[in-house]
Amino acid sequence: MKLEQIVAGGGAPAQPGAPAPITEDELRDRLVAQMNAMAEEAINRRMLAVFVQVAAWKLAAIGHRCGPAAIGDILRQLGWQLMAIEEHSNAQREARKARARGHAPH
Repeated sequence: MKLEQIVAGGGAPAQPGAPAPITEDELRDRLVAQMNAMAEEAINRRMLAVFVQVAAWKLAAIGHRCGPAAIGDILRQLGWQLMAIEEHSNAQREARKARARGHAPH
C-alpha cells in the first residue's frame, strides 16, 4: 500500500473542522516555501544539522506510524529527489561549459 493510501484512510469523508480543500500543487508550494524558510534559518544560524535531525525525525515518525510500505515510499522519494537534483546540476554544469566554449546550450 502506498503512503498516500495509508494516510488517506481509504477516502474517508472529511472530519468536522478539517482544513479547507486545497490542490496538491498548492500544498506542495506552501510546504516547499516553509521548508526553505526553515532550512535558511538553520543555515543562517549555522545549525543546519538541527534542521536535518528534525526533518529526519519527522520522516521516521511518519514511517513508524504508517509502516514498512510507507518507509519504502519515503526512501524511494529520497532517492528520486537526489537523482533529480544531480541531473539538474549536471545539466547546468554542461550548459556553463557550452557557453564558455561559445556554444549555445541544448
